[in-house]
Amino acid sequence: MAEGTQSSPSSLSSNPQSTRLPIHQTPAGNPEFITVDDKYRCVVCNGIVREAVQTQCGHRGCEQCFSQLLQGNPKQVMCPAGEESCVYLKENEIFRDFGARREVRLLPVYCSFKTEGCKEEVPWKNLQAHETTCSYKPSKCKFSQEGCQVTVVLKDLQTHEEGCLFRLEACSYCLQEIKHHLMQDHLETACLEYDISCPFRCGVESATRRMLVWFCFPCKLHERGVSLLLLAYHHLVYHIHSNAKQTVH
Repeated sequence: MAEGTQSSPSSLSSNPQSTRLPIHQTPAGNPEFITVDDKYRCVVCNGIVREAVQTQCGHRGCEQCFSQLLQGNPKQVMCPAGEESCVYLKENEIFRDFGARREVRLLPVYCSFKTEGCKEEVPWKNLQAHETTCSYKPSKCKFSQEGCQVTVVLKDLQTHEEGCLFRLEACSYCLQEIKHHLMQDHLETACLEYDISCPFRCGVESATRRMLVWFCFPCKLHERGVSLLLLAYHHLVYHIHSNAKQTVH
C-alpha cells in the first residue's frame, strides 16, 4: 500500500464518499514536465498518472485507465506491467494511492508560455495560478473591439496600448473620442469645431465647420443661381460671428 493511504484504503469498488480525502487531486492540463520518474507513469497508458491507483502487486496507474480496463471485461485481466510479480486484477483490490497523488501534484513543470520567453519552473499544482499573472502570457490589446488585432505578452501590453493606432483619444476641438489613426481624417472631414476655409471659395478663410454649415448654405445656393442677397447675408453673419469672438478674447 502506498504511503499516505488511510487505515481503511479506498478501492475502486468503494464509495468515494467513504474517504475524507478529496478524490480528484490531479491538476488540470497537459504541461511539459521537467523530469518524470517512471514510478509516476501509468502502466496502462504510459502517461503521467492521473488520480493514481495501485494494484496488489504494487504497480501504479490512472484510476480511469484501470476502470476502463476492467469495465465489462468477462475474463480475468492480468496487471499490464508484465512482471513476474503481477497478479490478476480485481476492482476491490485496486486502491486509490493518495500518497502518489500528492507527489504528482508537486512535480515540477515548465510554464506553458515557455516559448514566449518564460523560464519559470513551478509545481504542477501552482501552474494555473502562475499562468494567470505570468509576464509572458499572450494578451489582447484592450482596444481589440476598436479593431486592433495585435496580441503581445503581458509585460509589453501597456507599452503597446499607449501607442496603439486604435487607441481612443479626445479631439482637442470637439472633445469627441476618436481612434488615433482616424484623427486626421476626423479633423479634415467631420469635426464641427475645427476651423476651415469656405469650401465654395466665397472669401471666408477661417471659421468652424459648424458655422460654415450655416454660413455657406447661401453660398451653395448662390452657386446654383440663387439671389446675391443670400450671399450678402452669409458675409454679414460671418463678420458678426468673427467680431463676437474677438470681443470675447
